[in-house]
Amino acid sequence: MVAITVTDALDSPGSIRFAKELKSSLKLRGIESTLLFPPVSQIVVDYNSVEAKNSPFIKEFDSIVSKESYHIDIRSFDPTESGAATGSLDFIVANAPGVTDEGLNDSVIGHLNDFSEVDDKTIDYSSMYCSTYAKLVLDTPTICILLNTESGDLFLAAADEIAEVVEKTY
Repeated sequence: MVAITVTDALDSPGSIRFAKELKSSLKLRGIESTLLFPPVSQIVVDYNSVEAKNSPFIKEFDSIVSKESYHIDIRSFDPTESGAATGSLDFIVANAPGVTDEGLNDSVIGHLNDFSEVDDKTIDYSSMYCSTYAKLVLDTPTICILLNTESGDLFLAAADEIAEVVEKTY
């Protein structure tokens, strides 16, 4: 089972689109997955922070994810608000020491690098609540990918490549 969280779902239609494309790509490979969207906007509750603790969203996440699972957290970023170095990227793979796996991140970057601008970026684990919870509490491999809102034409190919990484490492 692959649990796909979209913590900015109510604020980013691109994240929802990407998540659905990823779910379809996983299904084509015979990998079961589920999508989890928070019930309220990030403006009300920041599901990437400790504010999510004990929320119905995290309780549902906990009931779905097990040690036999995989977790992928999807969110978007606005290139106009990200600065020159980040704004030129199509995708960012979040790196959080102790939470994300460097080898897994490198594999995702290698697959996406064939057709897009991608890099990893160190992100504080405290702003990756779902990934941190998945790895440290549930001992589940986790990938956190940030999508450039202006790179929608690459989403289908990227979803397929990430599904391939999951298939190889699942």
